[in-house]
Amino acid sequence: MSRRRGFTLIELLVVVVIIGVLAAIAVARFGVVKDRTYVAAMQSDLRSAVMAQVAYAESQEPPAYAETVAELGDRFRPSTGVTITFTFVSPTGFGVLATHNATSSRCAVFQGPAVTAPATVEGKIACD
Repeated sequence: MSRRRGFTLIELLVVVVIIGVLAAIAVARFGVVKDRTYVAAMQSDLRSAVMAQVAYAESQEPPAYAETVAELGDRFRPSTGVTITFTFVSPTGFGVLATHNATSSRCAVFQGPAVTAPATVEGKIACD
């Protein structure tokens, strides 16, 4: 009697199913990691925008905050895909909202009376 070498069809199907399950888990995890990356970019840009606003205000006579990102000039440039919007600007404060074109999450921070959702605490970045 001769012995046949190789795998049976059932063994091959089991291996394919296991690889498919592992791939599905990896793809789902990758999407979560990508979203966290976009949120991290928005948070970083908000910190930079706040510092640029403060530097801009200190350079003005009398002190005043910039109303657009363009007014900040070389002091601030947002990351690729991130849009920064000053939602409220007054002599006593400002609100900043960050969005990313690859996610529906938004992040915001404000200083002074310029409460900007989703931020609820002055100076603390919050995302939804």
